[in-house]
Amino acid sequence: MAQRKRSKKPSRKLPLTVDRRPEVQFKSSSTETARLIRRFHVLNKELAKLKDKANDKETHDKRQSIAKEMEAMGGLDWYQRASQLGQSKARGGDSSKWLMGILSREGVPSHFQNRSMRLLDVGALSPFNYEKHKWIQTTPIDLNPQHLLIEKQDFLEMSPPQNENDLYDIVCLSLVVNFVGDPADRGTMLKHTREFFQPFTKDTTNQRLLYLVLPLPCITNSRYFSHDHLLSMMESIGYSKCIDYHHSNKLAYYLFELTNAVERPPIWKKKILEDGKGRNNFAICTELKPH
Repeated sequence: MAQRKRSKKPSRKLPLTVDRRPEVQFKSSSTETARLIRRFHVLNKELAKLKDKANDKETHDKRQSIAKEMEAMGGLDWYQRASQLGQSKARGGDSSKWLMGILSREGVPSHFQNRSMRLLDVGALSPFNYEKHKWIQTTPIDLNPQHLLIEKQDFLEMSPPQNENDLYDIVCLSLVVNFVGDPADRGTMLKHTREFFQPFTKDTTNQRLLYLVLPLPCITNSRYFSHDHLLSMMESIGYSKCIDYHHSNKLAYYLFELTNAVERPPIWKKKILEDGKGRNNFAICTELKPH
C-alpha cells in the first residue's frame, strides 16, 4: 500500500517588525563583557584618528582591519546591547537614579507643576528610564536605537527645536561623550548642548541643566584630563555652576547648570596634565580641527 505524502504546512511570513538580526551573544561574566566594551571603545578611537588621515593604502588597510574586528564583535549593535545589559539591575542599574536623587534634593520637581520638565536623553539605551517620574517628558535619541520609542539621531548633527516652547530643561549625556572617538568632537558635543536650552534673552527662571556621566578612569587616570580640568572647561563654555558630582567605583556623575551665554569660549588643547605609566589618553578639546 502506497504511503500518502504529508502535505507541508505553508510557512508563516514574519511581520516586518520582527528583528531578523542574529542573536548577539554576551559573556556570562560582567567583567569579560566590560573588557570587550573597553576594547570596542579603543577600536572606535583608533578609527576616529584615521578619519582625517590621507586615504593611502596603509590607512585604508588599517581602517578595514579595525572595522573587521569591530564587526566580528557584533558591531555597534553588539555594543549597544552589551551596554543595555550593563544597565540592568543585575549589573548595577542605570545612571538616571543618581540624577533623580539630586533633582529631588534640589526641589526641582516643584518647579514643574504647570508643565512637564523636558529632558533630552542622548544615547538612550531605554526609553523608560524616567517613566515613573510623571513630571518629566523625555525625548530619547540614539545613533543605533535598541527600541522603537528611541529616535534615530546623531546629536552632533541635530538641530534644536524651532519653537522655543519645545526647547529642553535638561540634556543628558550619560556615557556618550567617551564613546565619541575624536577629542575635538567631544568638545563640540558639550558646546552643542547649549543650543537646546531657552536663550538668555528670554525672561525665565527655569534652570538649564546638563547631566554628564563618564567612566571614572577618564577623570582620575588620564594624562590629559582631570576633575579640576573638567570644571574649568565647563565654566569656560558657560556651565559655571556644578550643582553636584559623585564618583562611584566605576563612574563619574556631574550635574551642571548653564548660567551665562559665552560667545567665544577659550580654546582647550590636548595637553599633558599628569604623565605616568598606566594612564589613559582620554581628552576633551575645543580647538578647531584642521581642514
